[in-house]
Amino acid sequence: TVYVWPTDVPEGGLKASENALGVGLPASALSGQWISPGMYNRTVFQDGRSYNIIIVPDRGYEVNMGNHSIRGGTNAQGIWTPFGPTADRLMAPLLKVGDAQQPISWDAALTIASGVLKHAVSKYGPQGTAFRMYAYQWFENTYAITKLYFKEIGTPNGAIHNRASFGGETTALGDTGLDTWNIAYVDAEKADVVFEVGAGGYENQTVFFTQHVMNHGAKLIVQDPRKIMDAAYAEAHGGLHLQLKPGTDAVLLNAIARVIVDNNWQDNDFVSQFIISSPGDIKAGDNWRQQHFGMTFSAYQKMLQNSLYETANAAQFTGVAADQIQMAAQLIAKPNANGQRPKTLFMF
Repeated sequence: TVYVWPTDVPEGGLKASENALGVGLPASALSGQWISPGMYNRTVFQDGRSYNIIIVPDRGYEVNMGNHSIRGGTNAQGIWTPFGPTADRLMAPLLKVGDAQQPISWDAALTIASGVLKHAVSKYGPQGTAFRMYAYQWFENTYAITKLYFKEIGTPNGAIHNRASFGGETTALGDTGLDTWNIAYVDAEKADVVFEVGAGGYENQTVFFTQHVMNHGAKLIVQDPRKIMDAAYAEAHGGLHLQLKPGTDAVLLNAIARVIVDNNWQDNDFVSQFIISSPGDIKAGDNWRQQHFGMTFSAYQKMLQNSLYETANAAQFTGVAADQIQMAAQLIAKPNANGQRPKTLFMF
């Protein structure tokens, strides 16, 4: 929720009926009604007037229910203001002349940029140009940029955000039938176990962790070399911290998987329905990675019999105790007395 009002008008009062929040003030920091300094800023609009701005989490929104991460709780600090650190934000395009960046007009910038692109395409062809753009922006902006480069210029050389191309950054994961960020928050609420592999839920997904994991009683397994907050929470609430040596994640995961399949704790109905039973099930049109690396469940079981994935050997290799490897497998997949498997959510 965003509140904006001029600084030269009378302020509201302390009574709930006298302010836009509908809250009696002062309110304590833990009441859910408190506005922190990070949620406030002051700026100047194009009309020349100074305005107050407050950005507070929406208490009526079902995902965060008024909660926020450090970044979300300081959104107001990113607004341009002549009164704070963002005062040095660029107000015009810059052209490097000699050793200095010189402000120029937008018309000049567009003329120069289009001229350089035109020259590159004319001399080297469309493949002689490349572009890089942000990923997290409104469709109106991303559409215009991608249409310019892919259609009008015709270059295949484009990249976004943190990668070198427009391709996926989790290709191998996609080959298994999973998509990045494929979980719903409600999954965590229904989970018996949440398994984090380097995820750092509290630090990186604060609202998800505090509202949807901690509040619903799932046991937490944290696979991470660092002693982070999630690890401390896991150990204090019946979970595990698998503090492995950096770079040994794959071995540890395969060792846990071996314990599961050796005890036949896997969901065989799922395996029969979704896992290929013969290499011939991979169709000719499938991608080359599936053609080359795809395996049946029996082949996967055979792969897990590598001596490196024996519990004792994996413990020595990863630095995670053998009993912790066994316990992780039990928490993830061991059926209870009624034959019901735990519902486990994986995060990475």
